[in-house]
Amino acid sequence: MTAEGGELPKWGKVSDSEWALMSVAEYPDANAVILFDKGVLEVTTEGISFYKHVRIKVFNEAGAVEAGDVTFSYWEEDNIKELKAHTITPDGAKHEVSGKDIKEKEFLFFEGDYGNAVFYLVSGEVRISRINPLGKESIVFIRRAGEMFGLAEAIRGAKRVCNAQAMTACCLYEITREELEKLLSRYWPLARRVMEILGSRLRYLGMQLETLMSCDVTTRLMKLLFSLCCQKLIANNAWNEAVTISTKLTQEQIAAMIGSCQQTVSEVLKQLQENGLIRISRKGREIIILDPARLMTSL
Repeated sequence: MTAEGGELPKWGKVSDSEWALMSVAEYPDANAVILFDKGVLEVTTEGISFYKHVRIKVFNEAGAVEAGDVTFSYWEEDNIKELKAHTITPDGAKHEVSGKDIKEKEFLFFEGDYGNAVFYLVSGEVRISRINPLGKESIVFIRRAGEMFGLAEAIRGAKRVCNAQAMTACCLYEITREELEKLLSRYWPLARRVMEILGSRLRYLGMQLETLMSCDVTTRLMKLLFSLCCQKLIANNAWNEAVTISTKLTQEQIAAMIGSCQQTVSEVLKQLQENGLIRISRKGREIIILDPARLMTSL
């Protein structure tokens, strides 16, 4: 439900009527009310911009659980330039939630660092990797927009076992271990979601181990390519159409993800291209899967 109001207030400006509102006559048992949810589309010669502003009045703790999680949808190709959020408590204090901009190739943490925070990725891509004693990198995960990382060590208060480095320019939120513990103890849906994330990642690592033990390099590479575009295929339901893998990986990075070497990866990519399964751009940083359904049946 939406409470009708007058002119849209500016960011952070709360009116006296909003402060005084403690219930809605039409819905007296409501735990929260959306004061406004407005979007503005702006079209210029430079492109299309969309601005969205949501304000919610929470009446009790149940309302914080029901309405406190504000989300919005966007295309993977969209560029999020700014994301702001804050909570204003009855004493007038503002609790800001601000994004942090990270440059490409910047490290967020290193192996051995104390795990005192978790991160939520708003935009960009981050690789989670380890370096063996011989100096060779093994990429364990690639985190994308909408994902959290750094959870396991922050929950246990342990040292980091991997490095996290931005593969592109990123925007993210950092949540301290103390804040995370308060949120998990207070909001069961969030705690359940964290358990689901950790469980799925444990399952993924088990499947990766099985793949390394039982599959040849060609199969390992095809599985990697499929996993990198799987979300896009499911979202668009376009299994018989060509799809571009948005993650830009070098052949060395691909090799680090499947336990191989650059030369072997180069030969397998060439073979897959000759077989009509993929197409590689001239610069070699963009891979297009020509027939996803055929690739999946080849696994």
